[in-house]
Amino acid sequence: NDYGSLDISHVASLELDNELTSFTGFYNMYYDFKTDLGINPFILAGLGWSYIDADFDTDSVFAYQAGCGLSTELTDSTFLDLKYRYFATDNVELQEEEFNYRNHIISIGIRSHF
Repeated sequence: NDYGSLDISHVASLELDNELTSFTGFYNMYYDFKTDLGINPFILAGLGWSYIDADFDTDSVFAYQAGCGLSTELTDSTFLDLKYRYFATDNVELQEEEFNYRNHIISIGIRSHF
């Protein structure tokens, strides 16, 4: 993600010349609402950890997400998903300034059940 500046709690602003990148791992839980239409709505929630990397500083923080979407079954254990996720972190500290990192994500993907 390229940013010109990043607002910090509407109090300060942190100027970024290049990129702010996050690497995140989640444990997600899904609940599918089965229908007879071949397309099933679902909700999801996840907890994890995020490594935030800016060119000048890094931080590692607790992260969480929630979302919803639609899926269609490709096989008994594989689904094609269209989903929306709200992703957020706990307080990130870069250059001694704290802020919450948030994203709204729309994606298409393959999901497998084990």
